[in-house]
Amino acid sequence: AQLAHVAAVRPARGTILGRSAVLNVWCIFLMWRCFLCAPLLLLAAYSRTSVAWELSADPASENNTFGEDWDDECLSLIQRSVATVVAPSKRQTSTAGTLVGAIIDGGGFVQELASSEGAAATGVAGADREQRGATLLEGTFAEKAAKTPKLLNKTVWHKILSGGNGTTAADITGVATNKEGDLNAFLTSLVVDSVTIVGLICVFCFLRWEFPLVYSGSVKRAEADAEERKEVVTFPPPLNSRWGPLSWIYGSLGTDINAIQDNIGLDSAMLIEFTHVAMKICATIGIPMCLIASPINYWFGGMPHLEVDRLSRIGMANIQSGSDLYWVHACIVWLVVVSTEHFILQAMDGFLVRRWQWLKRMPAPRCTTVLVENLPLEYCSDSRLRTFFAKMFTPEDIVATHVVRRTECLLDLIARGHATDLLLKRAEADRDRSPSSAAPKHWVLGEGYVDSIACHRELLEGLSAQIAEERVRIQQAALSDLPNPSVCAPSAFVTFRTRRDAEVALRVQYKSDAETFVMSVPPHPLDVRWDDLRQDATRETVKERIGHLCVVALYLGFLPVVVCISSVTSLQEWSKRSPEVEHFLEDWPTVATAMEGMLASLALTLFLSFLPTTLMFIFDKFFLLRADAWAQTKLQVWYFWFQLVFVVLVTTVGSSLIASAARIIEQPFEMFGLLADDMPSATHFYLNFMVLQWVTHSMNITRYMNLIKYLAMRPIVGARRAKELCEPEDQDYYGFGSRSARWTIMLTIALVFCTLSPLISILTLINFALCRLIYGYLVVYAEHQKPDLGGVFFVQQMKHLQTGLFIYVTLMIGVLARRGPNYGPAAIAVGALVYKVWVGQKFSVWFRWEQLPFEEIVVDDEGSAGKRPSRSSRYAQPELLEVEQPEEGGDTNPFAVVA
Repeated sequence: AQLAHVAAVRPARGTILGRSAVLNVWCIFLMWRCFLCAPLLLLAAYSRTSVAWELSADPASENNTFGEDWDDECLSLIQRSVATVVAPSKRQTSTAGTLVGAIIDGGGFVQELASSEGAAATGVAGADREQRGATLLEGTFAEKAAKTPKLLNKTVWHKILSGGNGTTAADITGVATNKEGDLNAFLTSLVVDSVTIVGLICVFCFLRWEFPLVYSGSVKRAEADAEERKEVVTFPPPLNSRWGPLSWIYGSLGTDINAIQDNIGLDSAMLIEFTHVAMKICATIGIPMCLIASPINYWFGGMPHLEVDRLSRIGMANIQSGSDLYWVHACIVWLVVVSTEHFILQAMDGFLVRRWQWLKRMPAPRCTTVLVENLPLEYCSDSRLRTFFAKMFTPEDIVATHVVRRTECLLDLIARGHATDLLLKRAEADRDRSPSSAAPKHWVLGEGYVDSIACHRELLEGLSAQIAEERVRIQQAALSDLPNPSVCAPSAFVTFRTRRDAEVALRVQYKSDAETFVMSVPPHPLDVRWDDLRQDATRETVKERIGHLCVVALYLGFLPVVVCISSVTSLQEWSKRSPEVEHFLEDWPTVATAMEGMLASLALTLFLSFLPTTLMFIFDKFFLLRADAWAQTKLQVWYFWFQLVFVVLVTTVGSSLIASAARIIEQPFEMFGLLADDMPSATHFYLNFMVLQWVTHSMNITRYMNLIKYLAMRPIVGARRAKELCEPEDQDYYGFGSRSARWTIMLTIALVFCTLSPLISILTLINFALCRLIYGYLVVYAEHQKPDLGGVFFVQQMKHLQTGLFIYVTLMIGVLARRGPNYGPAAIAVGALVYKVWVGQKFSVWFRWEQLPFEEIVVDDEGSAGKRPSRSSRYAQPELLEVEQPEEGGDTNPFAVVA
């Protein structure tokens, strides 16, 4: 409404600052206000300091002035705060500062209200609150607050704001504590999920037979290429027809990791290799724990059966405090740490061999090119930069230099030309469809009806001339000895004659200022994000700061969003809203138990499914990525830490993430007790959560989104074109970064809870066995080949596992210190922590994986045998390259961008 008011009322100001500029500035101002106010609202909502929230838990309290209207008061507070954010700027003081004052002042009222004694004092405080609150939120604000719709029910707002009455992050996310009856719920959920998995696999077998292009696209593509070259298909390996509908299992399990690396990429190969590492860790830990430790816990734990539920009797919850069995579990901590570190280091040793092979086979020009950023202004031209590096090396060592050009105007002209070309083709198609009718016409303002074909051709001729002229202007400015910052950006690609020269260039500091001439390994020529490289350093820094603030706001806004989802997936909410559902659940308690087991973690799973898309949007808009594939690496890191906090450590968050973090910062040793007090009581939730992941993998193998897009487009563009348009799958959720983070968090859950609940290791073993079976087929036979970064995701997975192992040892130290007969078992676990920290510090020293050792470069420099084929011969912006015309007058798009 404010934007419409500005556009309609405010006139254009001067010749430079017109109406569009005023609109842009006003829009940015409004967005900035809302951006500042949203975290403040969330911080106020998470606050646990108000005693009034505790009073609200007891409506019958004498000092509780909220009473039964507490939910309305909470909703009114939110509405008034929102009204303060969105109110028109009739009052210049209604900015973020006013909102801060309102929140702080409101907190003072609440504390005054809580500290008042007697009805009279409470009434005075309440009247004072209303009077001073009206002073801040009067007039238009109150009117807007009254009109603000109640988007959520009062119970939801009660959960969000009631921090002091016992509502925690675990309650909001549905992470329930262990209780009697969990065994029946777990078994029912296990049966239902297993039947669902079998049904989904049967559906996949049918769909694979019915739509081979969607589910065996790599095979069809390889067969077409082999027929064109008159060769025999060697990869993907042919399926065994004797297996019938289950032949895909034969193909998935029979594919070799080396073949995946050679034909698809190292990232795909190491993704499958991670499942092998995870299964080794889970089997080594889980089988002895279930066969030895669980019976010992059950028979010799010492806890009365009436005090422990049946599912907890095989875990540490069945061991009585002060029992000597804690000495055994202290030794088990060493077993878990040593075996996990052994498999991690072993996997990294194997990865180094594959990584060096991948680096040696890297094709030119990528292996002989370096990316240079933060160029000084005097070197922002091709000739100046080439002269500089010719002095550093020799003129013969420099093959090409390409300073990134600012081509925004050129890209706009190409986009307009492409759209006009499509309109011309459409008009020509209309003419050819009915030759006897009149030529197609369209309305042009000021000219009336004109011939569409002639008009579009005239526009194309003019745009073609402008594009050619703009290309010449940009190239001349870039080749000139006089740097032109309006054309040349402070980033460039320098290609050397040999790989040895490129590696030396990467390791050299060229200026006394280390922030200039920043060298790095370039991305693939076809994966470069040229728009990001055109940004200047100041704008890049500002955007990244805003991006980090957005991620922080996402962390703070996590709990309210999960509340909204859990209000839909909660059986209690369904029963309250529908008497029919309540009667059905009472008549069928078995169904209610099954649904409770499945829906317990559904809200958390649903939110985590949409979270990667939100993170990728933030990365795309605010972060400098340089390549599309590098966005996946950033997603992997942020997504893992988000899940670690709100999935693994959610029981320790309590009512406030900020309060829990502050508590650990002030008293670091409280970390052991914080983990030991809360995490052991929620192990059953993670059993159901792990089983639910089996279903998600089985849903992924159906490729339902790709199939829907294929079926929707096939009648319009044909089967082949529909197959091209439905690929690849959504990279936000199915990309390397998201998959790697989810798989790592699954193994982290197994490590953290393997001693407290030994059954989690076996369930995780089954989970990764399904991953190996399902994704071993999808990666090889169905999915589109993705850009390869050479195992970056696998290394990050190993580092994240180190973090998970640290949390496990910290948790066990706290448990052993709280429950052990003395501090001896905890001291043994502290030794395991010291060993783990030592290995973690040596990890980056032992494994130098980013670049080849210089000795290997010298040996391999002259040889080019075994290089992977390159899809691009140079680093150059595609919009600056001319499109090759067909030899005999064939039709082509003169406005296409060369890849």
